[in-house]
Amino acid sequence: MAEGKATVDANGGLNVRQKASKDSKKLGTLSNGTTVDYYSDNSGWLQIKYSGKTGYIMKSYTHTTGGATGAQGSSKGDTNVKFDVDKAVEYNKKRNYSKDLWKQIQSKAGATADGAPGKETAKAIAQWQGSHGLTADGMCGAGTLQAMGLSSSTATESSSKKEDGKTSSGSANVSIDVSSAVEFNNSLNYTSDTWKKIQAKVSVHADGDPGPNTANAIAIWQNKNGLKADGKCGDKTLAKMGIKAKTKTSSNPSSYSTTDVPKGNITAHFTWDQFKCKGGEAVPSNLRDGTRRLCQNLEVVREELGGKPIKIVCGYRSKAYNEKLREKDPVGVAKHSKHMDGIAADIRIEGVKVEKIYNTIYQLGKSGKIKKGGLGKYVSSNFVHYDVRGGSSWTTW
Repeated sequence: MAEGKATVDANGGLNVRQKASKDSKKLGTLSNGTTVDYYSDNSGWLQIKYSGKTGYIMKSYTHTTGGATGAQGSSKGDTNVKFDVDKAVEYNKKRNYSKDLWKQIQSKAGATADGAPGKETAKAIAQWQGSHGLTADGMCGAGTLQAMGLSSSTATESSSKKEDGKTSSGSANVSIDVSSAVEFNNSLNYTSDTWKKIQAKVSVHADGDPGPNTANAIAIWQNKNGLKADGKCGDKTLAKMGIKAKTKTSSNPSSYSTTDVPKGNITAHFTWDQFKCKGGEAVPSNLRDGTRRLCQNLEVVREELGGKPIKIVCGYRSKAYNEKLREKDPVGVAKHSKHMDGIAADIRIEGVKVEKIYNTIYQLGKSGKIKKGGLGKYVSSNFVHYDVRGGSSWTTW
């Protein structure tokens, strides 16, 4: 039996996971404004049914009714709703709704219809939410708009905005692959503090979680600042923001930052030359973020094995070179090799057996110190394959 209903409040949609974890396999995506039944509410995750299967969605990107949270402060006519007014005002201002839409919201909620989402408006919204069975938080997201019978179609930013006396063009109507952007951003392994800095820069709620709203906000910021608007916060976007990233893959993340490394290096101990294709091609610029993530994880492996140098037997492969290898070994060389994506390396360490390298990488992934992905053991050729394709478990061979 369902505990209550949850309405998605995420402009780019909300991922449905197989398990209650951001690292779990994605089953699909719920569109913004979609309402579903949920069957349990644990540790920030709601259990739902999706395409006949059990799935999980992050509660922070929904408005719920029913259950313990939905019932709190939701009685009809309740005038003593407790919530964080300042947080609600900040959230509402960042929705970038048109003034006319805010007047409609205010009229519905019984506030002064002046088109300005201040404290009076937040309090009126919370009262309205409480009396209509919604979570009374004063935040007017997609769920509340839907319950009010209003449309957020006018909730876009102006196409021209004054910044430091200059006019810059940009629109919130940027079309991106949100799921791809969210997956990419999560794979970066930035610390929560880094994400909070990024979120503050793009004017979205700074919770340290790179979800759909963050990806959309990044895309809008990128568009305004002359970058490719894909919602992915890689090196170019970070540099433009003036933010120095720290990652979660090392006991000393700052030593593997994207800016504090020797010239020509990817990280402290790996160079771009090491990852060149055997055919002579350098790692393409659009793949370099992935190669950098791989090397940040390899730095942890290197440290765990006593700081011994890691030899890159094979790094990036061009499509042409991969096909050339497949002609010689069509079974052993994958058609869609992760080497072609720049996120794989075949490695060797002098004086360390293949089994030890393999087991060390496996345990580091299991303990969460490095990213899980593909892991292969090639004893006769004396190397280990490691890639950062992602996933909640290892793909081993």
